[in-house]
Amino acid sequence: MKPLKAIFFDIDNTLFATTSFANMARTNGLKAMMQHGLKGELEDLLAQLHEIIKEFGSNDAGHYKKLLMRLPPKALGDINPAILEAAGIVGYGQTKFRHYTPHEDVQEVLKTLASSPLTLGILSNGLTLKQAEKLVRLGILPYIHPQAIFISEQTGIAKPSPRIFKMIMEKFNFKAEEVIMVGDNPEMDITPAQEQGWITIQNCRNIDPSNKKEADYHINNFWDLLEIIKNDFDVTFI
Repeated sequence: MKPLKAIFFDIDNTLFATTSFANMARTNGLKAMMQHGLKGELEDLLAQLHEIIKEFGSNDAGHYKKLLMRLPPKALGDINPAILEAAGIVGYGQTKFRHYTPHEDVQEVLKTLASSPLTLGILSNGLTLKQAEKLVRLGILPYIHPQAIFISEQTGIAKPSPRIFKMIMEKFNFKAEEVIMVGDNPEMDITPAQEQGWITIQNCRNIDPSNKKEADYHINNFWDLLEIIKNDFDVTFI
């Protein structure tokens, strides 16, 4: 049995199906805009929105505003564009309120893992408040060590930089072989963690099969993760 002191989790598409949720929320935002008078075909509007997201990044706050700026005047008619933008934001927000929940096994497994001496942490790229909001909405913070939340904007270091992995080990006095990284992205989660000697577990539930890469373990749900911890590591649960 191998010793283990900590497990760090990526957020997006690891704790939550971020990509499918974002697509649903953006679609619902556009539907709300159309209900308030925006003219056009949903598929065409969605394609243009995805183009904007690709150009400006998913963290840009003005996706719907930029979409309205690109559309011909006849698409807006006599409607105040601020109303249409607000409708999109509300439609997106309502989807977030109703559907932003983790898979059931995520909470159950994190609760079980938290009953052990393990340090459970977060290692995520993104905007501080945006990623923090996800953690609050997912309801998993009772299981996460409060000093083990590392978000790139807040730390000034982003994955795949080796510095963030070294920072975590130095802060908690962990040895590399005592830490697991659980994530979906090979380039951001798996490879850089491997290069620092961490144990790696790729979560394959929310990814394209072609993105399944070499890792110490692969899981399709968090029950798989729990079985790995129970079978391969010296961890005691209450």
